[in-house]
Amino acid sequence: MKKIIISCIAVFFLVMVSCKKYPDTLIPENYVDAPLPAEYLTRLKIVLDSTCKALDIKGASVAVLVPNTGIWKAAYGESHTSVPINSDMIFTIGSNTKTYVAALMMKLHEKGLLNISDTIGKWIVNKPYVDGKITIKQLLNHTSGLGDFSYNPLFIEAIKADFYRIWQPEEAYPYFEPPYFTTPGSSYQYSDQNTVLAGIIIEKITQKPLKFSMRELILAPAGLNNTVYYPFESTTLTIPHSWSADYNNSGILEDLDENYGYSRIAFCSADNAAGGMLSTAEENVRFWNSLMNGKIINRNSLELMKQFGPTQSPAFQYGLCLVQTPNAYNGRTILSHNGYVPGSVNDNGYDIESGVCISVLTNQDKYLDLSPVLSALHKVTLDYAKK
Repeated sequence: MKKIIISCIAVFFLVMVSCKKYPDTLIPENYVDAPLPAEYLTRLKIVLDSTCKALDIKGASVAVLVPNTGIWKAAYGESHTSVPINSDMIFTIGSNTKTYVAALMMKLHEKGLLNISDTIGKWIVNKPYVDGKITIKQLLNHTSGLGDFSYNPLFIEAIKADFYRIWQPEEAYPYFEPPYFTTPGSSYQYSDQNTVLAGIIIEKITQKPLKFSMRELILAPAGLNNTVYYPFESTTLTIPHSWSADYNNSGILEDLDENYGYSRIAFCSADNAAGGMLSTAEENVRFWNSLMNGKIINRNSLELMKQFGPTQSPAFQYGLCLVQTPNAYNGRTILSHNGYVPGSVNDNGYDIESGVCISVLTNQDKYLDLSPVLSALHKVTLDYAKK
C-alpha cells in the first residue's frame, strides 16, 4: 500500500445524461443540481484509459463524485479472458474497510455505548500479546504497539490451505504476533491486529455479529446496499477474477481464480474488520462523501477521526483509520484510506477543498501505487470546475 505499510497479508502473495454515446454513467443523486458536461466526461474516460494502459493495470472500476452535480463511473480492462470489467462489479476493498469500522465505532461512541478513551481490557482479557491498557483510540490510530498477525507464516499457510474456510474473528488470536513496542500511544505502527480487535469489541458491545451493526448503523442509512461485509453477507454482484504477481514471486500476473481456485472467502473473513468488505467504486465514493459531510457520524465524531498524528513517513499523517496527505494531488490536501488484498489494490481520495471524491478499485496486486490514476482524474475535474 501507498501511504500505509502493507499489512493485509502482503506476505501471503509475497504484497451525462446528455452524453448517451459514451459508456460512462452519471448516477442521479438527491444532491444533483446539473448534468456533468459531455466534454468533461469524454476527457475523464480518455485520461482513465491512457493512465491505466501506461501503468499496465489489468482491470479497474472508477468513480468520481462532483459535489452538487453527480457521480461519473467507468471501467477499464478485463476480469479475465473475454470478460470486461464493468462498473457494476464488486471488489474487495481491503484496508479501506478500516474507515467503515472506525465510523461504526464512532457511532457507538455517539450513542454512549463506549468511549474511545476506554481501555480494551474491559472487553478483551488473557489474550496473547494484547495489553489491556491499550485504548480504543490507540487501536484506531495504530499507536497501540500491537504486532501484526498477517505477517505470521503459520497464518499465511492456514489461509492458503483452504480458500473457502470462513474464519471467526477470535480464530486470529493464536496467530497474534509480539508487539512492535510496549508503551501504548508512544508511536505509530500500522497493524491489522488493531482493527480486528476493534471489530471484536464492537461485537461484544452490541451483542451481535458485526455485519448487523454495520448494516444497521452505517450501510443502510447511507443507502449502500451493494457494500457488503463479506462473506458474512452475500452479494448478487459479480466479483472479478483476482490477478497476482506475488503468488509465486514471479512478478508476472497470474489469474488466481483460474489457476489456483482462489476465493476471497478465507482472506476476507480472517482479516475481518481489518479488511473484509466488498464495494463498488460508486458506493465507495458515496460513503466517503457522506462520511466527510457529517451524514454518517456527527461533526464532533468526525473531528475526533481527524485528530492526525505523525507516522514513519513525513508525507502523511494518520487519524482514526483516516489518512491525511497534504499536497497529495495537484497541491490539494487529501483524506483517504487505501487497501490491499491478494489480487486486488484500491485507493480513494477526498479533496477537502473542493469535496471531489475519487475511488479506484483494481483486480490486481502488482501495481500498488494508484496515485497517478487519482491525480490525473482529479486534475481533469479541477480543470473543468474552472470553466
